[in-house]
Amino acid sequence: MEDKKKESLDTTLNECESSNKKIIDFIKDWWLIVVIIFVAILVIMQVKDFYFERQDLCLISQEVESLGQMGDFFGGTLNPILAFLSFCLLLITIKFQSKELNNSTKELAKSSKALEDQSNSLKIQNFETTFFNLLNFHNKIVDNFVLTTNNKQSTENAFQIICLNINKNSKNDDSYFKNFNEIYDEYYKENENILNKYFENIYLIFKFISDTNFDHKEKKKYSDIFRVQFSEYELELLFYHCTSSNGFKKLKPYIEEFNFFEFLILKEENKNFKFIIIKNIYKSNTFGNNYLNIKNVKESIKIYLEKISSEKESLLDPSKYNFDKVMEYCFYLFISEKYDEALEIFKELKEKISNTKNIISHTTNIIRIDNFIRQIKKSN
Repeated sequence: MEDKKKESLDTTLNECESSNKKIIDFIKDWWLIVVIIFVAILVIMQVKDFYFERQDLCLISQEVESLGQMGDFFGGTLNPILAFLSFCLLLITIKFQSKELNNSTKELAKSSKALEDQSNSLKIQNFETTFFNLLNFHNKIVDNFVLTTNNKQSTENAFQIICLNINKNSKNDDSYFKNFNEIYDEYYKENENILNKYFENIYLIFKFISDTNFDHKEKKKYSDIFRVQFSEYELELLFYHCTSSNGFKKLKPYIEEFNFFEFLILKEENKNFKFIIIKNIYKSNTFGNNYLNIKNVKESIKIYLEKISSEKESLLDPSKYNFDKVMEYCFYLFISEKYDEALEIFKELKEKISNTKNIISHTTNIIRIDNFIRQIKKSN
């Protein structure tokens, strides 16, 4: 019972507030017009009183001449005043019309904004439907990815095996001082039938995101969603692929646009990573906050070269030289584009070991040096 009374009281209060609001709004809108009408009536009454106080004439006088004079007096006196008041009313009317027009414009703007928001929502919905369908298709490609090596098919670790094979190829004597993009191109040609579809779908997704009218922040959001689909070795393979003739023009611009390698695991012991980093193949923004680690890799190689340079005599001593260490040093010179220095190191080492008594024991290394010299000259 009390709840009903309270509810009834609230309803009554709301109705009173609504009525008061209407009255206040009416007064706000019409008070000036009421004032003008009141002033007009007041002026007419004052003019009438003023005239009849000074004229011995009643309103129903039969004297035409006196009536004419009265009309002239009232017309001459009231016409300008009433005309001015009419002008004021006209201005007020224009103001009301302007206000109504302004309100209509605001309502139209709200309607337009609502329609625009609805249109944008539909666009986003359509985009996301297609985007997630493409992601599903990408994941199906990955799940069904089959790598055949030595007549053996691999599915679970296919991308890891691909990266290991590429890294292994780059360490072979015949490829050690080749530009990495050449090494990768050779591998890609051998496996194009399985890799082409995979990279084409990646390109399609990147292009689909980039071609939207979204701002960069929104595009980055979707590219980040795409990135989390990649495993460690898929990112590594993509890192390699975009340096090659197949990925440099098509995929690399999108990789840089979306800072796609921000969470790439940098493998400092990997010579291919070092080659790509030192050669500055990617723009710095490609790695996002990870670029600090990139700078550290570059700095460590610079420090290493300075250190080994001071130990050059010991490095090339025929009695105690470490050929792998010489190779590593020359490789760093090679990727730093100090080709002449790398050639000089190999030539000097070859000359020294050729003049030793046990030249036969160095035959293999001499052959390897000649091979490396040819590669450096060809790559230069």
